[in-house]
Amino acid sequence: MGEKKVLEWPNHGQARWELATAEMALGYRARACRSLATGFKLGFSRPDCYYSISKCQRLLGNIEKADFAFEKGVCKQYPALTHIDPVKRPIAKLIEGM
Repeated sequence: MGEKKVLEWPNHGQARWELATAEMALGYRARACRSLATGFKLGFSRPDCYYSISKCQRLLGNIEKADFAFEKGVCKQYPALTHIDPVKRPIAKLIEGM
């Protein structure tokens, strides 16, 4: 279903996130990371998306990227509670090369 939705709406970020969720459930971690990265590039960046990419990266052994994505998710979800400046570490650094 996720692949069908992406084929129908290739520029829809949420469709990519939904596909990534299915890919993670099936154990396709690298594919899920690519789908999440595409969703980010299309502008879909809710806090749970950051947590999903963090989980993907951690399962792939990319601990630094996983920690970075988790940090960005916290910044997005709780902007008043964090001392991290989201401008200093843009998400583009996380999704490069995916």
